[in-house]
Amino acid sequence: METKEINVPIENTYIHVTSFGNGSRNLIILPGVSLIGFENIGPAIATSYKKYYQDFTYHMIGRRKVLPDIYSIEEMAEDVYSVMNNLGIKKADFLGTSMGGMIAQNIGIAHIDAVNALVLGSTTSRLSESSKKYFEDWIEVLEKNDIVGFNRLFVNHIYSEAFIKENRLAFDYLETQGDAADCKRFVSMCKAIINFDVYDQLSRITCPTFVINAKKDVLFPAMKDGKELAERIAGSKFYMYEGDYGHAVYNEAPDYIQRFKDFLLNIRH
Repeated sequence: METKEINVPIENTYIHVTSFGNGSRNLIILPGVSLIGFENIGPAIATSYKKYYQDFTYHMIGRRKVLPDIYSIEEMAEDVYSVMNNLGIKKADFLGTSMGGMIAQNIGIAHIDAVNALVLGSTTSRLSESSKKYFEDWIEVLEKNDIVGFNRLFVNHIYSEAFIKENRLAFDYLETQGDAADCKRFVSMCKAIINFDVYDQLSRITCPTFVINAKKDVLFPAMKDGKELAERIAGSKFYMYEGDYGHAVYNEAPDYIQRFKDFLLNIRH
């Protein structure tokens, strides 16, 4: 599928943006963490949305290519808002998954006039001690530059066993992808996630919001993190995936895009 790939300059680095679709509404996609980033997979992402090209114009916005050692989720949200201004987007719908959902929450808190609606997938407003342990384990492996070890750990934590088995060849290839700079960047993002806490600010999110989590997500379980998030955002909708879906239910569930698309299209623009 055809995509438009641009690098938006910001200070001494850039943020990569992949745009596709031709709908009248802008939907900003904020993905989660990735060791090697999303710069080379734009066409693959666009292909997964091919049935929905007429509904939105999609803009997948990443993180800074070079991140400081200490850089907060709030600062990343301001980066996204800056990119929106650069693209001439005054208001948009948002799909934020995992860390992207944290960034989306911050945008809803600080820039609600720029938000039409939020879809928050596999995310939380604050981390429990058990959730922090996963990210601390990732940091420990990454600080040794053990790329294969980290990629194996990461995949096992976020995907279901069935999905891993089905995509074994792809995961075997991805095991070796990454370098020392990628490890350093990922550690910075993990530290930002560990320190994230907007629980007491969620009442400032006043736009329509859809929270989607999976029951078996080990990072942010639906019955704790998802439900808590939905309860703190007035009027929000909550959906929990049953079955064996894990944290990356947004990649696994065949009805995920249709589900959040139906929610967004039922909201008056």
